[in-house]
Amino acid sequence: MTSREDATPPDRRTDGIAVALLLLLFLVQWAGFVFRDRTFYFRDLTFFASPLLVEVAQQWRSGTFPSWNPHLACGAPLAANPNAGAFFPDSFLVPLFGGWLEGVKLLLLARLLLVPLAAYAAMRA
Repeated sequence: MTSREDATPPDRRTDGIAVALLLLLFLVQWAGFVFRDRTFYFRDLTFFASPLLVEVAQQWRSGTFPSWNPHLACGAPLAANPNAGAFFPDSFLVPLFGGWLEGVKLLLLARLLLVPLAAYAAMRA
């Protein structure tokens, strides 16, 4: 049985090749969304989630706390709605890229890219 100190250091070249392959697979799978102006179209994403993400982004950009959505019905809580993702760690990407559907697209692509990279890092740990 070996201790953690006796373990050989990770091979950075192998990690680089693996990450490059994951990036290549990502680009092949999602090329239509990365290199062209295609957008995601799913039922709930288009009609429910994207407008919430855009509303949260617009309120953050305007400097107001996203507590209330005045555009849904007669108004609805926004910060308390987990679907809006007002405090989700990567939701800062939407207002960073304008707060419109392009920002939502970049947020989804970032999530789709980070999941396999995080899974690889977790397997290497």
